[in-house]
Order: sequence, then structure tokens, then C-alpha cells
Amino acid sequence: MKPITLELGTISHGTMRVQDTMPALLSALNGIRLSAEDRRTCDEVQRCLDEWIAADDKATDSDNPADADYLMLAAHIAHLEMEMIETLIPLAESYVPDYCYVGAHPGDGSDLGVWPCEDLFDDTTQGSYDGYCWRLRENNHPTDEAIPADMSHALAVNDHGNATLYARGVDGWVECWAIV
Repeated sequence: MKPITLELGTISHGTMRVQDTMPALLSALNGIRLSAEDRRTCDEVQRCLDEWIAADDKATDSDNPADADYLMLAAHIAHLEMEMIETLIPLAESYVPDYCYVGAHPGDGSDLGVWPCEDLFDDTTQGSYDGYCWRLRENNHPTDEAIPADMSHALAVNDHGNATLYARGVDGWVECWAIV
């Protein structure tokens, strides 16, 4: 059975070129359980990507980059590129673990992946990040503390920077993700 969220970590590294990142993102999305509508959207983006690659290959083969056909093709390529980015990234965002995003790694702009929101770690005031995430004392599990009922999540961060995010479930606390 496929997971319902994307995994934390790198999807594509070393480049942010659409012809490299979009196939990698489509592959990552193919590895999870998507709604039927989102699966159709991914199929459409794949068709768009195939068209984009064919158009890009044709433009690269052109011996006169100043002619009208080439310029029209370049505009078409740019449009397809924006359409893929504006469609696929938001779709992928809806399948990330809690308190995560799809985008460039904060320390490496050429590393596209799923990352925890940095502000979650920076804001150490209890419950102040968004009002729903409790900051656990070091080396504690959510069952070790009296966490207010309105807190849906609990974050444990140790002195080495390892972090675990828990979500309040029907039967207790469930681990969402961990960084070691």
C-alpha cells in the first residue's frame, strides 16, 4: 500500500531546471496515494512535460535562433514551464507531512525536496509558531507532559538538532516525521 504523504528529503538535487525537477517530482508523486483528480493532473503534467521536452529539443536543433519559428517555440516552452510549475508544486504541497513544504532546501538552492518549516524550529516560545504546536522539553515524549487539548502537534528537539514531530490522534500521539 502506498504512503499518503511525500517523504522528507531530496527529490532532485544539483539543478532547478524544469526538465530535471519535474520528472523527479512526478516520480515522487507516483510513489504515493493520490486522489483520482490529482492523478489525472499528474498525467496531464507528464503530457505537458513530454511536449516541452520535444519542443526544447526542436529549439536546440534550430540553426537560426533569431527566426520567428524559434521565437514562437521559445515562448511556448516558457509557457509550458510555468504551467507545470504552477500546477505541480501546489499539488505536491497538498501531500507533504504536517509542518513541511515542497521547495528548495534552505541551505542549498539546488536541492528540491520536502522540508520541515524552518520557523517551527526557530520559534521556541511555547505554542507561538501557529498556536497548535507544543514545544516539548528536551528528551520528552508527548506522553511525558501535560499538553493542552487545543495543541494538535508536539515537537521534540534535542541539543544535537534531532527533531521529532508528533500529531495528536484518536488513540494518542503518532509520529509524523523525525530528523536525525
